[in-house]
Amino acid sequence: MDTPNENTLLQTNTENMKISDTYANQKTTIATWAFILMTASIILSSPFFSTEFLATGDTQFHLNRIEGIREELSIGEFPVRINSYCLNGYGTADCIMYPDLFLYLPAVLRLMDVSVGVSYNIFWIFVTFFGVFSAWLGYYIWCGSIKYSAVMALIYNSVYSCLIHHGMSPGDYPAICVLPLAFGSLLAILKAQNGTRFWPLFVIAITVAAQSHVLTTLLIVMVSLGILIIYHNKLRDKSRRNAILKAIGFCVLLNAWRYVPLAYFYETITFQIFSKPWSHSLHDVTLDLPKLFQSQFFFGYPIILLTIFFALKHNPLRNRNWLLVLVFNTLLAVMLWEKFPWTGIESLFPDPQFLPNKFQYPHRFFLFGIPFLCKYLGQFTVDLFVKTAHTAGPAFIGLACCCIGIYSAFYGSYFFGVEQVGMGVYSPADTVPSYGQQEDYLYNDVSFKDLKNRDGNTPGPNDIYSIARIYNTVKTGTHLSFSYDAPENCTVQVPLFYWPGYTAVNQLHEKLSVHSAENHIMEVNLPQGSGTVQINYTGPWFFRLADVVSMLSLILFIISWKRTEAQFS
Repeated sequence: MDTPNENTLLQTNTENMKISDTYANQKTTIATWAFILMTASIILSSPFFSTEFLATGDTQFHLNRIEGIREELSIGEFPVRINSYCLNGYGTADCIMYPDLFLYLPAVLRLMDVSVGVSYNIFWIFVTFFGVFSAWLGYYIWCGSIKYSAVMALIYNSVYSCLIHHGMSPGDYPAICVLPLAFGSLLAILKAQNGTRFWPLFVIAITVAAQSHVLTTLLIVMVSLGILIIYHNKLRDKSRRNAILKAIGFCVLLNAWRYVPLAYFYETITFQIFSKPWSHSLHDVTLDLPKLFQSQFFFGYPIILLTIFFALKHNPLRNRNWLLVLVFNTLLAVMLWEKFPWTGIESLFPDPQFLPNKFQYPHRFFLFGIPFLCKYLGQFTVDLFVKTAHTAGPAFIGLACCCIGIYSAFYGSYFFGVEQVGMGVYSPADTVPSYGQQEDYLYNDVSFKDLKNRDGNTPGPNDIYSIARIYNTVKTGTHLSFSYDAPENCTVQVPLFYWPGYTAVNQLHEKLSVHSAENHIMEVNLPQGSGTVQINYTGPWFFRLADVVSMLSLILFIISWKRTEAQFS
């Protein structure tokens, strides 16, 4: 991590950087490194050059999420909040609790009749290329050199703790990709001349993370707050302070449409979540000393070798910034040690399970030292070849890191004090995900697999029960319509779990009462007589208000960005 009086390897090679990155050959430099980074992106995305998809980890769950979005989009529902494709059409709230904006890409491809495997693979190829080039942009803003930033991006995208999410975690991976962009743009705002122009890129980085993975976003915010504390004296500058405040404001407003529903459901509904079990404390998932040493391979072999080589060639004690990075990453590793006082830290919070509920797995801490580590390793790698070659040597090492990283992550295994994890196997392209039985983000007191309908079978999409005669039933996603003849005022049980925000109207567009019945299955009150009923999920009124706020904020953000660029052009 940088300090106010920066004394980096980059500064010791200022003259070489000026020679290599002059305006005269800048276009050639950009084209050369863009080609190298594109080659790296092809290498990293090579496991997805198939008509089949990799069945690994929670792939079926994520495919169900995509199918749920596809189903709702097919009936004009946007944004998608309830995934009614899950649990035989009864639906879960995972579209609210999991940010899923980037899963709309494979969902739209599914609407175009692209197969499951190809749709999912196209998504992964897209986020891989996006990850490589967003890291390049982030490091370029950070250090100001096309060549240095490209090698930093290559090394960053070869890190094991990034690649282990590659192909397995469509939420984690896009959020991890933008860490260099988030930290690089924030540091540029605080330190660089004319750095305030980069506030829109910080907003974009935070928004990409926020629309991908909640936990990673929380940790990015924590690290960003740490950076602001370190550079608090820079906030005395009015222009820098205003840029930070503007960025914070847009980060909140642009993501309101996603986080207002999430906060409401998180606070009002108790969900069941199937994740790695622990008893009471993060201390229960820490490691003894031998396993702690094994866990360091989570950084990946290229990073370990380059770090050791760096330490041998340069005395870390003479470089204050490198020493700070080393201490920071060591602290993250020590937090996994069983001697770390997690129990005492947790006792400071009213809820003794506060930290486990928020952080899930301690290895997530590793991710937030890696962007800083890769910055120095990238500088070091380029510096090795400055006198002999401007491109070939660093490019070779960067691409080699990607090859080794992809091999070790996808075709090898790692030690983390738990089981060995491999990349999985391919499944045929015609394997469409089932309605699924995974009960993540279902009410905690409901076990869908144990529920039975009146015939003694698992509840299905046609299970509608009432003393009224129900006919002309049409169900697509969260939309359900039917006609009825009711001899008296009564209720009808419909094949949907009740979630706050469902509405039912009759043929006169009058609202009918909707409520949660036994096992949280929805019931609708029917008046005596005949009529039709249309059930939709619209969400509470403040969900729709948040949608409008985010849309208007997006328009204002684009206008503000253009004005900022015009100011510095």
